Amino acid sequence: MFLASWGAHLSFILLASGSLPAVVVDPSAAGKTWSRDAFVALSLGMGILVPAMCTWGVAFVARHFTGVLNMPNKDYWMAPERRASTLVMLGRWMWPLGLLIVLQQAGSTVMTLASVLHWPLDARIPLAGGVLWTAAMLAWVGGVLWVFRLPERRSTATGDRQRPRAPHRRPGR
Repeated sequence: MFLASWGAHLSFILLASGSLPAVVVDPSAAGKTWSRDAFVALSLGMGILVPAMCTWGVAFVARHFTGVLNMPNKDYWMAPERRASTLVMLGRWMWPLGLLIVLQQAGSTVMTLASVLHWPLDARIPLAGGVLWTAAMLAWVGGVLWVFRLPERRSTATGDRQRPRAPHRRPGR
């Protein structure tokens, strides 16, 4: 789904570029003025770079530069005995993130085109889209925190459940 949405978004940018005026002006208070070619190049560049970094880029960093990877309970999940399965699981979680990023970029592209080309757009549509996107992103973050939480373990002496200590913490801290 990510790849199809990503391709559709990039195709939409290219197809819509012919409808843009020679100078693209953002009418907001902090708006910018771009030439059509600069706007299309920036939109395509960011449309390619950001989703790629959120999917394949994270996988590359996780495999080769674990020290800079920011994930919950990294020391536990990237321990040698769990590393291979963690990388697979992490890779699976990056595809929905990439999809969310593409949807955000597509929404931004549509809003810019609606503004520049004066499309009639109900003011509730961007608000509803933003609320839905935010809810989906919060669900994704919650899912990642849940999946990469420290697992509970049972104490053999008392039979009660305990969470393992993070490897970087010393007892008594």
